[in-house]
Amino acid sequence: MDAGARPLSVLTELENPEMHDVTAVLVVSPRPDLLNRAREIFTEWDNSGVLARTIVVICYQVPTLNHQALTQMLIDVVSSSVAGVIGFDYEPVLGGGTALDREAQQRFAPGSGNALRDLATLTSGGLAETSDRP
Repeated sequence: MDAGARPLSVLTELENPEMHDVTAVLVVSPRPDLLNRAREIFTEWDNSGVLARTIVVICYQVPTLNHQALTQMLIDVVSSSVAGVIGFDYEPVLGGGTALDREAQQRFAPGSGNALRDLATLTSGGLAETSDRP
């Protein structure tokens, strides 16, 4: 779920006991304005206990901006409060906004493939080491 979308509106659903085995995935971009808006989400999800079973995906949206310092700060702040942190470098295929068919997926950068495998492992019930590769 995009942290800028509607994560507070689904919080009640994620708090239901039958959803406790569901791993939430929260996607944030390491930009100051977006991180400031996401602060309320992190606080509310943490207060409800949902953040502890959430995977945070840090995803660059703009190819030319270097947000390494903000990315590392975000990792440092949330890594002890979440189930895992996955970092994606800017991915031109995703940035292109086109369909993600097999051909498009084969053009993913190697780092994106690794991050997707880490995300799949963390959300499929397996306990993998947290990836902090931004």
